[in-house]
Amino acid sequence: MVWTALFLAAVVLPLLSLVIDGTRLFYVRGRLQTAVDAACEDAAWSGADYRAFRDTGATKFIPNLESVLAQALGTFDNTLGDRSQINFTASVSIIPNHATVSMHCSAVAAVPLTIALGAPVNIQTQAVSAIRFNR
Repeated sequence: MVWTALFLAAVVLPLLSLVIDGTRLFYVRGRLQTAVDAACEDAAWSGADYRAFRDTGATKFIPNLESVLAQALGTFDNTLGDRSQINFTASVSIIPNHATVSMHCSAVAAVPLTIALGAPVNIQTQAVSAIRFNR
């Protein structure tokens, strides 16, 4: 009985933790990458100055990007609609790069572990979306 209890405590519980928390971490990583990709594409697409490209052929952002960035944040939040059920918090940073006419996005999610006690695991993802026009 003692050996069985020691075996369960030393082998089975860590494996159970790995299965449960590992699966959640992979799931959150995939959802976070999807959300940051969607937000970055939304920001690049909505921030493109189509009139300037049509009239002059110049690829650039519109002058006022605040509403575009707010819309992209909304896209990020809507993509992660199930985060309260999975129990994690996430944030995104969207930075326009005027030199390369692209959006650089990074997201971080803090995922508390269910079995193993300790600090939440931070997952980071990144995406870059450029403005693409065709003539």
